[in-house]
Amino acid sequence: MSDDFEKAVLINFNYGGNINPQLKEQAAAYIASIKQSSDCWKLCCERFPATLYPEVKFWCLQSLHEVICACYLQLDEGSRQMIKGALLTWLQRDCTSESPALPPFLRNKLAQAIVAVVKREYPALWPSFFRELVAAAGSGPGLADMFGRIMVAVDEDVISLDIPRSAEETKLSMHLKDSMREQCIAEVAAAWFNLTQLYKASRPELAAFVLASAARYVHWMDIGLVANDRFIPLLGELMDHANPALRGAATDVLAEVVSKRMEPTAKIALVQQLKVVDACERLSSNLIAAAGANKAAAAAALAVGGCGEKAKQGGGAAGGGGAGVSAAALDQDDELLGKYAKLLATLASEVMDALKRVENVVISFNVTGLGVDDDAARDATLAAQAANRLLEALTRAALTAFCSGLDTISMPLVPFMSAYVARLRALTKRGQALPAGAQMHIQAVLEGVAAAARYPADGANEADDGSGGPGLGAAAAAAAGSRARLSDAEMLAAREEQWEVEERRRELLEQSAIPAVLHLFLGPKGLGHPSPGVATRACYLLSRLVKTLRSNLKPYMDEMLRQLQPYLVVVATQPPPQGPAVGTAREASGKNLAPVTALVDDRLYVFESVGLLLGQEELPAEQQLAALHSLLQPLQRQIEGNLQQAAAEAGAGRGSGSSSSSGGAGLAQLGSGSWVILQAMEAIARLNKGFKWELCTRNRPQLGAAFLQCLEVSLAVPKALPGSKQLRARFIAFLHRMVESLMATVLPYLPAALEALMAREADVTDMTDVLTLLVQLITRFKEALGKLVEVVLPIAVARVHGLLASDFGQLWLSQGVPSATRNMRGYKTSIIALHCAAGVCAIIVIGIAAYSLAEVNKASRQVNQYLQQSMEYLQGLGLDTVDWMQEADVARKVPWVDWMQEADVARP
Repeated sequence: MSDDFEKAVLINFNYGGNINPQLKEQAAAYIASIKQSSDCWKLCCERFPATLYPEVKFWCLQSLHEVICACYLQLDEGSRQMIKGALLTWLQRDCTSESPALPPFLRNKLAQAIVAVVKREYPALWPSFFRELVAAAGSGPGLADMFGRIMVAVDEDVISLDIPRSAEETKLSMHLKDSMREQCIAEVAAAWFNLTQLYKASRPELAAFVLASAARYVHWMDIGLVANDRFIPLLGELMDHANPALRGAATDVLAEVVSKRMEPTAKIALVQQLKVVDACERLSSNLIAAAGANKAAAAAALAVGGCGEKAKQGGGAAGGGGAGVSAAALDQDDELLGKYAKLLATLASEVMDALKRVENVVISFNVTGLGVDDDAARDATLAAQAANRLLEALTRAALTAFCSGLDTISMPLVPFMSAYVARLRALTKRGQALPAGAQMHIQAVLEGVAAAARYPADGANEADDGSGGPGLGAAAAAAAGSRARLSDAEMLAAREEQWEVEERRRELLEQSAIPAVLHLFLGPKGLGHPSPGVATRACYLLSRLVKTLRSNLKPYMDEMLRQLQPYLVVVATQPPPQGPAVGTAREASGKNLAPVTALVDDRLYVFESVGLLLGQEELPAEQQLAALHSLLQPLQRQIEGNLQQAAAEAGAGRGSGSSSSSGGAGLAQLGSGSWVILQAMEAIARLNKGFKWELCTRNRPQLGAAFLQCLEVSLAVPKALPGSKQLRARFIAFLHRMVESLMATVLPYLPAALEALMAREADVTDMTDVLTLLVQLITRFKEALGKLVEVVLPIAVARVHGLLASDFGQLWLSQGVPSATRNMRGYKTSIIALHCAAGVCAIIVIGIAAYSLAEVNKASRQVNQYLQQSMEYLQGLGLDTVDWMQEADVARKVPWVDWMQEADVARP
């Protein structure tokens, strides 16, 4: 049986394709039958020491691990002792001998099996396990290696909560950690120190592995077991060790020590105790030197290998071996550089966070009126001063490393750079003095982002214009080697990060620095960038910049408008590469002004920027009006000139965007004629945002007249294309914008607008949008809209009754109440129809609040008459209206309660 067993295991592990499939199936079935046997664990214990095949040993360990996980505690005491004794025997016998050495994958599996037993027996049944393991670890390098592997397995299989675990497993993890804290963690920490000290010279790889296992435990153990006079000097010594693995492991442990959660004053004291801040500037200089060496090595590898692919190969054809070695060394150095950068970023971020927490405690006490005693104030002051000194040194070191231009170094430092800029903004808002050199620090941040914003040799390269920008030519791409060929997503993310930093530093800009920032935004590296994502993001961030520095940009306005002109034309007339459907109004804004079918193109923020620049009252009236006309007239012609094409597209059944009320399918079918009309209307609305209503109606009414002319032109859109939901939605949003800016001057245009929106082609969702608009207009203008409501009310009632007859009545009469209730589509249509009816009632009720007392009785009779007609209509369909409305929960869907409160109708 043993021979058959080994043969079956070997066949089962053979993936070379030279085994008969039928034979392999038979072997797999035979192995499966052995696993199902209750004596499988006995076979594993017998065959592991006897066999010479690593595959058979691995199968035995794997099967034994499965038995332990499935039914270890259900076995009798003798069986459990046999399994545990076998595992410990293999540990002490097979892992101490180096000839032949047990392969690493078997060592890992043995450690996993031992930890499975520990998981079930520690601390209740096997309380001495970790002490026995520590004692055995000093017996030789083999057992020291197993000590590290077992500690790693304990973390991965039991302790670490980074791995998703059940509630029971989480409870077990906490129990094991508490038990280790009480019983053995001090001995384990001493073993980490002793083994590292013992093997750092003779076996540096083993010492590095032991330290790497220690790094997993630092975040939950007593910090004093590592941050002490023995361990910290050893870690500092190892960071200068010749072996890169040992340097990296020491760096990881220090990073874990620094990032451990504690009180801010204790964190500042810990960083001072580590005495690593002084070494950070030297470390940052080393990072810069290493980055230069890596670029040179990459260029050499590229030259020797002949191409990027050969440089990546680890040996092969003649002439490629040297390139493969260089690439392997480069990858190793990159990993170490990343760890150094992570340590530097962790130190700087933790010190800045501790400083902020100390400051916030004092601020919160002052805000709440609570006094701070002298001792506490003195402690806070001393802690803040110490943290400021540490942060200044760490910021200099981090900025030096950030400008290396190597992604491995720069990327770990990006979160700290963002947090540092945010801190400067917060200090500015609170009116506090900025740290010394803050302006220079911001400039260094921008230089670092620019240095990281590289492009692939076969991608959208930019010529270096001498402005210190991030462009790389072919020579620089060759010098960067294969690392220059990063993914487009990585490079564009770096470029977008640069624009984020540019915009965030807006409040810190001096007047002399504004031209340089505008040059970046308005040039080919900003709005003119070949990547649509970067260019679109630059449009949005430019609007935020202009909104904050609006008055400071007046001296540059003429030049800005000249440079923005070509971008305005492109945004208004050319769809983005991904198509016209960029987003929806409700996604871009929390306001519920426009229906969800309204398109939003983020490039249109550039029109908003221009509106903010032109809408300043300090500008000369003639210059302001002339500039506004030069922008609005082309957009008006764009609307008028494309109506015929849009109507033709709608008549041909394409491009109308009317196939879906939700906007999804309709947006995809939007034709070119309809799209340019949509874009022009939204561009006008964005321009209008920069003009206050007092400026357009009182101070300079000629500006309001220019926008009213645009409204008059736009009235033709819903008339010419009544079936296009996207155009209706955009027109409603446009009308909202004009009302906000022009106030009562739009009243003469409302009858024509409402008449066009209530065309025969309007369905129940369209009528809901119209009635919502009408109610909002009534709440804004009140009695000024009285005559218009008297004219519109009969039309609205007729349209709602028509929709009820076609959409609602037919459904209920043909299918009956029960089946219609189950028909969710018809049910939704019915609710929307009632929503429209409720909207008409709300218009009349709000009208009661707006009109004079003489109109109350007349309006009340109209309400009662309309409600009576509606109830009779529903009862004619065989419906119990009260019970049906309660069943359908119509009370939550009827909007008049909110509208009445908004219109202040609730008063007696």
